[in-house]
Amino acid sequence: RPPRSTQSRSSAASDVYKRQELEVRLPTEAEWVEAAGGEEGDRFAWGKLKDPEKEIVRYANTAESKIGRTTPVWMYPQGASPRGVRELSGNVWEWQANYFDKDLGFLSLRGGSWNSHWDYARVAARNHDHPYAHWDNFGFRLVAHPL
Repeated sequence: RPPRSTQSRSSAASDVYKRQELEVRLPTEAEWVEAAGGEEGDRFAWGKLKDPEKEIVRYANTAESKIGRTTPVWMYPQGASPRGVRELSGNVWEWQANYFDKDLGFLSLRGGSWNSHWDYARVAARNHDHPYAHWDNFGFRLVAHPL
């Protein structure tokens, strides 16, 4: 169960979107992968790299960038997916709406982060944690659909 303060912010945001007749929620892994252009092979959200360890710093905020923290979404425009979605690889692990392991209560995370090795920024890479976990390399994005 998330902390009360998170529920309050979430509820407030949800009320705003209800007035605009939008459903706002975390993406499922399938939706996230689709936004990233698919998970075949060893591709990143923007495509493949010949030498990921050296080239990744031009496309995403991972441990190789040595920035040591999150960065603004606009900082890596060349890392956008074929659908134009930015920062799907690197910066923060993004919470997904579905379970990684329902029996253990782990939710899925995707995308890698600023302190993760480049390999975790690949679209196919997955992570997991309990929904009440909070780390400085975890974050989220939302999807909005008309009601």
